Amino acid sequence: MADYDEILQSANVHFKRGVELFNAGDMEAALLELDRAVASSPSSARILHSRGKVQQRLGNDAALSDYSEALYLDLEDEFGYSRAIELDPENAHGYFVRGDASWVAYRAPEALEDFNRAIEIDPSLAAAYRERGSIHNYLNEHAAALVDYDKAIELDPKDAEAWFGHGWTNAELGNTEAAFADYAKTLELDPKFAAAYNNRGDLNWKLERREAARSDFEKAVELNPRWTDAWASLGRIHYELGDWVAAQTAYDQSVELSSEDGTLYFDRGLVYLAWGKKEEALADFERAQAFGYEEALWNKGLMLEELGRLPESVAAMDKYYRQNPDRQEGREWLEELRKIVEDEA
Repeated sequence: MADYDEILQSANVHFKRGVELFNAGDMEAALLELDRAVASSPSSARILHSRGKVQQRLGNDAALSDYSEALYLDLEDEFGYSRAIELDPENAHGYFVRGDASWVAYRAPEALEDFNRAIEIDPSLAAAYRERGSIHNYLNEHAAALVDYDKAIELDPKDAEAWFGHGWTNAELGNTEAAFADYAKTLELDPKFAAAYNNRGDLNWKLERREAARSDFEKAVELNPRWTDAWASLGRIHYELGDWVAAQTAYDQSVELSSEDGTLYFDRGLVYLAWGKKEEALADFERAQAFGYEEALWNKGLMLEELGRLPESVAAMDKYYRQNPDRQEGREWLEELRKIVEDEA
């Protein structure tokens, strides 16, 4: 029994340290402490939920498994959310954390119900408005989301996540300058908020402020080097700026992180094509097709023709048009190519 008590005490020490570090914005150190807490107490829904929160902030896919496991263990955990609610039906925080775990697992109806109940019990619970706002965005109810984020910020003006959500919502509503201001406030409160740099980079890119976008995406991947989308966005900016080496490097990182995403191979293939590296471009277009990005078949056909492999080019283009019978562009060129192949046969 003494050994069990020591293990539980160790888990709680690491758990508390992890939460303190999370609140201080040091996500990497928080993750190390919560890893130790989980190692000591792997069946604690509360600890797994907290580690999931850190993983989510870091952009790690492991967040989903932590939240899902926390929900699974919840009913058996004496410190679990449902147990807390069972013991105290007016426990607003219990409803909030259970809703939070459900939401990250994309169980939106259950999460919304719990956030509504948490707010009903405690209308001053800022985080519940913030998370309910994110559900409204998920449901494309952006006006309702903005109302919830406004309330969250009113109650807790130092909540960087609420300002970030407010910015995302303003961007969706077309309120671009307001979105920029929201992301600036987010970064003022939390300079390590990688997603704010990424989203501001997207806004800069849409406004064709490419240098500003590049700076934002570079900061996003510096803060979270395992973020596939941010690397891909950085690759796209380098491509548009004509920096083929930097573009390839960024896409290499994105492909390494997400090796079965056909769109990433396709985009890197475009870099190689612009760079004049035809064999490398062809290889990436073929990989893109293999991973389900069928539009790459058109580019594969063009590259085969560029490389003088005309029969293979005709075969690829024939397959493409069978899959896309309504597309007319390039059909005359294909027939001319087919005639050349027939004449050479």
